[in-house]
Amino acid sequence: MYLKKFVHLHSVCVDVGANEGKVLMLMHKVAPLAKHIAFEPIPVLYNQLYKKYNHIAQVFEVALSNRKGISTFNCVLTNMAYSGLLKRPYDRVEEDTQHRGTNQFIGCLYCCYKQYTIN
Repeated sequence: MYLKKFVHLHSVCVDVGANEGKVLMLMHKVAPLAKHIAFEPIPVLYNQLYKKYNHIAQVFEVALSNRKGISTFNCVLTNMAYSGLLKRPYDRVEEDTQHRGTNQFIGCLYCCYKQYTIN
């Protein structure tokens, strides 16, 4: 497995945009005693992650950025993996059309930077 080259007993494993937690789970399998941290800003996915993995990882409902501040978070409901702070082109027309044409898919405000204590 590729992760075994980089993830070790005392690693700090970070899953940014953890979605359903597949990468988080793989990192935990490779290094169960390492420190695991997951970030997921989409509330429904965060809630699932927290319920499933809070016993093995610190899970935060926040989007990460290289800048402090508040930003619009673009949530693509037909394919949440496309969601993010920046709108991007989509492989399928229906996602791009739904997302761009309806304000309810856009406009959730998330803090892009908070100071967290990570134990």
